[in-house]
Order: sequence, then structure tokens, then C-alpha cells
Amino acid sequence: MLQAGLIYEVYGPALVHEQEALMNLADLAIGLYAAESAVYRTYKAILNNGEERESAKIALTRTFLQKTLWETERISRVLLVDLTEGEKREKLMASVIQACSRYQSFSLVYENRKIADRLYDKEQYVC
Repeated sequence: MLQAGLIYEVYGPALVHEQEALMNLADLAIGLYAAESAVYRTYKAILNNGEERESAKIALTRTFLQKTLWETERISRVLLVDLTEGEKREKLMASVIQACSRYQSFSLVYENRKIADRLYDKEQYVC
């Protein structure tokens, strides 16, 4: 939401001509929707089959969320560089980094190894 507000603040009604900014906003929205969908689908699978049987989906979802968070942070930082300057940029950049860092609390190596072990055991792509 911060990014959308900043883009409108900078470009106003001329926003429709700013394709790069709109593309970045669309990428943020797609990432958010995909992350929400992954979490919800995994949640439903856990309710139906139990957490133990869905450990692969949990690992895949955690990995996807972590990668999506990194991409979201990258896009947000690019937009901030394009839209702000000086002290405002520094404050907003610190805010984005702090907000995103709050959720990057586990190693992808362990999750990815669990996924790889599952694929190796089944000798095919499965979820």
C-alpha cells in the first residue's frame, strides 16, 4: 500500500503513462496473491490430511514465501529509489528493510533439503 500511495503522490493522474511503476505494482500484487493462495491451500491440506502428511507442502510453501518476500523487498526498494530521495528515501528504505526482515527467520537450506529428500524418495515430482 505504501508503494501505491507513493506512486500516486509522485505521478498523480499521469500514473497511467508510467508503465514501469505500474508493472512493479502489478508484480507486488501478484506476489501477494500467490503467497496468500499458497498459504491457504497448504492450510486446507493440513486440515484435511494432518500436518505430518503435508510436511512437503509446508516446506514448499515456506520456501515459496521466503523467495516471494525477497522479491517483494527488491521491488519495493527499486520503487523507493525511483520515487523518493534524500532523508525520505532513507527512512522509507529502513522501514521496508525492517518490515521484511521481521519474517525472514528460517534457513531455506533445511527446507529445500526436505523437499529434495521427498522428491528423491518418491523418484518423481510430488507434493
